[in-house]
Amino acid sequence: MSSPSDKNYYPGLDGLRAWACLGVLAFHLHVYYNPIGWWGVNLFFVLSGFLIGGILLDSRERTDYFSRFYTRRVLRVFPAYYLVLITAMIINGSQWYKVDCFFLYLQSLLWRTYPANPWGFEPHVPGLDHTWTLSVEEMFYLSIPWVIRYTTRRQLVCVLGGFFLLPYAVMAVTGSGYCLWAADNHTPWMNTDGFAVGILLALLYREYPAERIQLALPRVAGLALAAFTLLMLRCWDVVIFSTSVEHRVLSVFSGALLVIALSARSHKLVCWALEPRWLRAIGRRSYGIYLYHGVLLTLVYRAHGAWPVYWGV
Repeated sequence: MSSPSDKNYYPGLDGLRAWACLGVLAFHLHVYYNPIGWWGVNLFFVLSGFLIGGILLDSRERTDYFSRFYTRRVLRVFPAYYLVLITAMIINGSQWYKVDCFFLYLQSLLWRTYPANPWGFEPHVPGLDHTWTLSVEEMFYLSIPWVIRYTTRRQLVCVLGGFFLLPYAVMAVTGSGYCLWAADNHTPWMNTDGFAVGILLALLYREYPAERIQLALPRVAGLALAAFTLLMLRCWDVVIFSTSVEHRVLSVFSGALLVIALSARSHKLVCWALEPRWLRAIGRRSYGIYLYHGVLLTLVYRAHGAWPVYWGV
């Protein structure tokens, strides 16, 4: 995550990250229905693609490219994550054995399909179900540095196009009902489009002057509005299309929001929506809030005599 002292720090992205986090929390607290949770998760993926992809693009010529990136990721992600796993083992008592796949970030490969997943592991642990998204992110960290390092600009754009279309390819292969586990929306390859959109935007912002991109802002806002309208019509069953198509529309919507957030300082309304101090404070702590809220909600639910609801995101 960028800090305020970084030259590439965009305050609006902290605000956008905060809204994504609050969307997921709203869903888990039953404040609103399912789509808002998915929207928040998808926005996180697009933001990760933009921020991590930007870091990798800026450092691709460094001799310590891999070691620098992976060392930073380990120090940033692992301590808090494994502390949550240990806490979940303690509060779940006799169910501690279910945490094994979480230690290797395998839960996104096993989600919701037990016992249909090829390994037969049970990936559902109260307080940890939402960490499938972190598993997806880890798969992204393992693969994308190699792609960015060893491809030209044109090759990278083609690869990103393939990543965006990959979920459709998986759906085409599994459309007959064969291997439904592979087409589950919680698997890494069904979420590559969000990361692809983020990385493509990171590349765009490094290839073209910011002023030129700003000129396209009205069109981007129109794209965001169109995508949002489609998503709401889908929620109200006015327009019917598959969940797979919905997620791709979500990625386009999240990408448009990201471009708008990058222009926050130039537009008072965007600045008002994304740059309040309290909102940016939530955004800077969003990883910890997202990570720990599952365990905290589990404790609250148990204190009131109710088992945690089976979460979808």
